[in-house]
Amino acid sequence: KKKQNLIKFTGQLGFSGIFSKILSLPHSIIYAKFLMPSGFGVLQIFKVIISYFGYIQMGMLQAVTRNVPKAYANNNFEKSKNIKDIAFTWLFSLTIIGLFFLWTIYFLNDEFSSKLDLNYLIMLTFIIIVSQLNNFMKPILKAEGEFDIIGKVALINSLSSSIIGIFLVLLFSLEGALLALFINNLIMFTVTIVYYREYIPNLFFRFNMLYEQMSQGLLIFFYRRSEEIIKSLSLIIIAYFYGIETVGVFSFGFLSLSSVYKYS
Repeated sequence: KKKQNLIKFTGQLGFSGIFSKILSLPHSIIYAKFLMPSGFGVLQIFKVIISYFGYIQMGMLQAVTRNVPKAYANNNFEKSKNIKDIAFTWLFSLTIIGLFFLWTIYFLNDEFSSKLDLNYLIMLTFIIIVSQLNNFMKPILKAEGEFDIIGKVALINSLSSSIIGIFLVLLFSLEGALLALFINNLIMFTVTIVYYREYIPNLFFRFNMLYEQMSQGLLIFFYRRSEEIIKSLSLIIIAYFYGIETVGVFSFGFLSLSSVYKYS
């Protein structure tokens, strides 16, 4: 059965990759045409903010993938539950703190609030919450060996994300792009909990366990995420020195080159 699940998982990832490649080019072109450089730049900055909320866990989720199976191998089911719970508590706490700072900056910084509509900030907040739920669930599924569910989520996301994005951008421009981000993340989370409901998170904290998990996951985190962090930093620097429209032009050029590279 495990061999069949592995073959099925590989097939699902393969098909999801094919669908993503097919839809990526028209998706990028329509986004660039209807959002224009300014709207496309705003969308990319929003994605950077969302990604940085994913980075604040600082290796705790990588430790889940590594240490939960080890706890299962030692028949230490209590420790495996505690590892998952402390990762949830850590991510939940940092997400709340991050959102608090984001909203505080919005109301205290006149320049920030003048450039960002309140409705966009509300949409961004909901996107961050659902995105963080997905960030938490994926390593849980890996740790539990639920690769079939990961494959299903990847396949559905590859089909739905581009189609929903194109449709909503054609209708609502930038608002549609943000709504598509929320809907796609919500679909991924919904599919996940439909197929996997064996773990119910609880708030749990023990400092020595937090230190242990973070110290083991931090190096893995930087190894896997360093390129993404550098790329996102480049967008922030471009936005600061050259403006949001330049971010849009740069991002579209980068995505176009990436799309061409996928077909080469």
